[in-house]
Amino acid sequence: GVISVAISGIKQYYDEKYDRGNFIKNVIIDNILPGDVYIKARELHFNTDVSRAVLLVRIVSASGVSAFEVISGLFPDKQKDFVLTISEKDIVIVKEIKPGIEAKDLEKLARSIVDTLSNEFYTRVVVGKPVRLESGKEGVVGAKPIHLQSADEREATLKYKDLYIDIGAKSREEAEKFVQQGDFATFRPQFVQMGNCICARALDDRIGCLLLLELLHEELPYDITVVFSAQEEIGGAAGNAAFAVKPDIAVAVDTNTAADVPGVAASKNVCALGKGPVLTFQDKGGFADRDLFRMAKEICKEQEIPYQIKNQVVGATDAAGMGKAAAGCRTLAMAVPTRYIHSPSCVFDPKDLEPTTKLLSAMVKRFGEM
Repeated sequence: GVISVAISGIKQYYDEKYDRGNFIKNVIIDNILPGDVYIKARELHFNTDVSRAVLLVRIVSASGVSAFEVISGLFPDKQKDFVLTISEKDIVIVKEIKPGIEAKDLEKLARSIVDTLSNEFYTRVVVGKPVRLESGKEGVVGAKPIHLQSADEREATLKYKDLYIDIGAKSREEAEKFVQQGDFATFRPQFVQMGNCICARALDDRIGCLLLLELLHEELPYDITVVFSAQEEIGGAAGNAAFAVKPDIAVAVDTNTAADVPGVAASKNVCALGKGPVLTFQDKGGFADRDLFRMAKEICKEQEIPYQIKNQVVGATDAAGMGKAAAGCRTLAMAVPTRYIHSPSCVFDPKDLEPTTKLLSAMVKRFGEM
């Protein structure tokens, strides 16, 4: 007990007196007197003439991936760059940069960090997921067993090239009976009732398709064009359809990222399950038409339809592509809140369907009065 206390004391003394990372951390959390900063920097032979960028990474949800280890691996030069844990959720990066670097270069660096973390999380999580090939043969995503990986391999980002699909074949010849180069594989379908919620694959945007099918069962006062489109994330079919139809008004019927999960503040959760349709005034694709946005809110109030406003400017919908097609048109996006979109297992609350269907129907009928 005495020895361990002594060693801990020695380490604490060393960190306080000689550890550059600890010094920077104290500066960031304001745990050092301003007058001592320059003196301590000289003691540590810290070059105060170079430029440095400070980036904050906030982990909004827990996963099996150590974000600190992944980020540390991206900045191996421990003399110039520092990766520091400030709190359970916050990681700070202090990186030495060259003179003349522009803001766009720092934005590119930030995006690369986010992409690396996303890929690491996704590739780790996808291992073990069941899939189905075009031939109907089923398999599972595999990788080198973690028990056989070296310490460096476990800490390194798992690349897509390190993944494979195991279909139980004993030879290349047997495998080629079920799959050829260029074949697609999809995550195996599932449908699970989880309390009041449903978990299933590709609810983004099968839910939108369901809402449009419900609309087509109604008798509407005028003709409409309904498009069941793919490739939303790359600006595909919906924009092409709008170019051909040249609508006056286009509504993107979609799902929206619900981050009402542990570790995310209500003010940052984008939207939440069970609170009705989501109306978007702005996202990464652009702005909603102000009159249409206002009309949607008025209808909800008139008909006592529960609704919510998307509280973060993130993501985009087909409204972006449709609004820019041909001569352009007025657009609006409405969505059903859904957790874990763009993943093999999406979750939504079916009670959000009825108010969204009611709002969509009322909006379409109101358009005819404009």
